[in-house]
Amino acid sequence: MFIDGIGDLVLNVNDPAEANEFVAELHELAIGFDCPIVCIIHTNPNGEKTRGHLGSQLERKAETNLRLDKGDEVTVVWSDRNRHAPIPKDKGPRFAWSDEHGMHITTETLGTSKAAAKRERLALSAESVFMEAGREMLSWSEFLTHLMDMEKLTKSGARKRMEAMIEASVITKNDGGHWTLNRKP
Repeated sequence: MFIDGIGDLVLNVNDPAEANEFVAELHELAIGFDCPIVCIIHTNPNGEKTRGHLGSQLERKAETNLRLDKGDEVTVVWSDRNRHAPIPKDKGPRFAWSDEHGMHITTETLGTSKAAAKRERLALSAESVFMEAGREMLSWSEFLTHLMDMEKLTKSGARKRMEAMIEASVITKNDGGHWTLNRKP
């Protein structure tokens, strides 16, 4: 069952007695009919708290509290108040309207798009190192030295950057023990 605008079903969303009784009745209905009841309630303007005591009681008693945030034409579904597992905002499913498809379609999660952007930056940096060296294969120390010089990094900073490149599969070690640019995404 979906209830859109649950606040309209009570006289006063701020009345604790009325809100508690109503939420208890919904809970009994869900158990009695063995079906989920999905309630839509809006947050307070310019805030993240749901409206009134009704919103607070629904959050406390619900198994899952999903939030939908829209920004830059993309809506993200997330939750920090689930009983069993939160859905971080940067990992939550995202969707946006597509004129081409005539419907909403899923898009990359924020975490995925950030990881892709980071990998792209690391790949460009690694490409620059190989171009500067004028070779397609470099030893660990050669790569590190070029990276330090080009990006003005300390040895520790260059080592961390190189480790990030390895972790992101931007560079790989070949059978001869030299590092090469990984052309695969």
